[in-house]
Amino acid sequence: FAVIEIPDYTFDEKKAIFKGFTMPKILKRIGLSPEECVITDDGLDAIIDNFKNTSGIRDLEQAAEHVAANCLYRIEVEKVSSVTYDAATVKTLL
Repeated sequence: FAVIEIPDYTFDEKKAIFKGFTMPKILKRIGLSPEECVITDDGLDAIIDNFKNTSGIRDLEQAAEHVAANCLYRIEVEKVSSVTYDAATVKTLL
């Protein structure tokens, strides 16, 4: 068998995919707007950093689902209009 080395996405590529495609897709599916679920730059870095040793973006998609579900829960239960996720919040959540 031959071993084929396939390079993984870089940190910046994962960040762009999460921010531009993955999170908007999950928010749309759950029915939230980007204004209701805000992820700060350091929060986004913390999410990507949490999965730096995993290949692909499947784990990032699961993280997006977890963040969006938590956001929806907090909006419904705490009656807030939006939830902001910074690095500390992300580390606690994930």
